[in-house]
Amino acid sequence: MQNLFVKCLLCILPLIAQATTWHIDPINGSTTGSGSAASPWQTLEDVINQHLINSQCYDILPYSSTNSQLIEQYPNAPIHAGDTILLHTGNHGSIDIRCLNLTATITVKAADGAQPTLTRLQVKSSKNWQFSGLKIADLRPANTAKYHLVSFIDDNYYGPNSNISLLNSTVQSTDDASSWDANTWVNNAADGILLKGENLSVSGVTIKNTAFSIEIMANNSLVFDNWINHFSGDAIRVIGNYNKVIKNKIHNCYIVDANHDDGIQAWSIGDDGLSGTGINYGNWLIGNEIIQQTQSLSLPCNLQGIAMFNGRYQDWIIAYNHIVVNHWHGIGIKGADNMAIIGNRIQPMQNASQGPPWIEVKPWNGTDSTNIFLRYNLVTDYHMLNGNTPVNFIQPNCQYNQNQGIDSCDLIYGNSNEFE
Repeated sequence: MQNLFVKCLLCILPLIAQATTWHIDPINGSTTGSGSAASPWQTLEDVINQHLINSQCYDILPYSSTNSQLIEQYPNAPIHAGDTILLHTGNHGSIDIRCLNLTATITVKAADGAQPTLTRLQVKSSKNWQFSGLKIADLRPANTAKYHLVSFIDDNYYGPNSNISLLNSTVQSTDDASSWDANTWVNNAADGILLKGENLSVSGVTIKNTAFSIEIMANNSLVFDNWINHFSGDAIRVIGNYNKVIKNKIHNCYIVDANHDDGIQAWSIGDDGLSGTGINYGNWLIGNEIIQQTQSLSLPCNLQGIAMFNGRYQDWIIAYNHIVVNHWHGIGIKGADNMAIIGNRIQPMQNASQGPPWIEVKPWNGTDSTNIFLRYNLVTDYHMLNGNTPVNFIQPNCQYNQNQGIDSCDLIYGNSNEFE
């Protein structure tokens, strides 16, 4: 047994030794550097454009799930799967990673004490990338189409996108938008993050001064412990299936156009590609904090908390969210099946001019919602408008009285930590 352990260890050691740490420094680096600490490359954009990363792409394009196979590209490139790329202080450019599939994760992160910035980060049709400790910031020029500062997306031409993550970073249009009027928000605010693919992750990220902040068109992905602060559209959109949206903070919404702003919004998209068709499956909204306004704002919106009005939603969990809004829709849903709404705390803002906010479940396109499980919610009112089909309304659910606080009942809040 001991000899077998030694042999296995000897097999693993060469793989460990192959992992290399590379350095990129916009201030002290050079496009002709070696990538070492003593001779860094200059920008991450240069490294990508010079094809310095050994990777794989598909042999047949446009991509075909039945005919395309991954093959090696850039065989003489120095950077390999499993390596680490350290970014030093400075602007590393606009990053476009396209069809760079890896057999092990490459980690791109800030060097110790460094403050690297990017203007945009796009990872398209790639696999096994992790980004950490970055600032992605760009003020959208006026009269240009909106774009996402960060895009992790698949593509019909280059193929699928999977296992991409952004951690402990900042995504923003600008450092400070407090002086912006409505026209500046409309003309200059970029969108934040777009996710399309499988097994994508955004965690510990601050997204501020954006229009629409996070759009999840991915499946089986995680949006966890992010702070969305100062936004003028919807904070989070959940359009894909089997995603987990957990413990995010959503604060300070601005009204700048005709959009009805939502803390979290969802709809379904069918095989025909049309909004409101098909079924949106199996998403979790757990432990999120949606507070319309935490400070004085020049253009405060009237935020809907969780709004799901255009499609059908099956096998969802909406639990332990704290929602404070100046609107009727604390949680508003049309067309739900097999949904648990548990332990949510929904309150009106002080001196609210609209509301008070309710939990509402209604039919969609004439078809009733079914098997709705409500328990342990603290809310001002319920609207269970479901035709002739009774909702599975399970007590105790407590009501919140704006003047007196919580009504007398046994309120038990769950612990969202169990869903991490």
